[in-house]
Amino acid sequence: MEPNISLKIKVNFDSKEESKLVHDSLYPEILDHDFERSRVSMELNRSQIIINTTSQDISASKANINSIMRLISLVSESHQLITKTTVKRYS
Repeated sequence: MEPNISLKIKVNFDSKEESKLVHDSLYPEILDHDFERSRVSMELNRSQIIINTTSQDISASKANINSIMRLISLVSESHQLITKTTVKRYS
């Protein structure tokens, strides 16, 4: 694969704990992500996750970003919902 498109996305979270939870939840997905047309890497920096993608074409790049952002949203929203429910239940 000869990459033509490189993207770096920085996602900020409210806390280090939330960013670590999202990072650790997505990490297995990122490790398994070894497609012919693209590559993805991810790093954790305090309350921020940095995602780097390289793709051969815009379609592969768009698919990467959409998938990753959907997973981040799912994990983050689930965490917030569980946290609010737990706090409400025990308050």
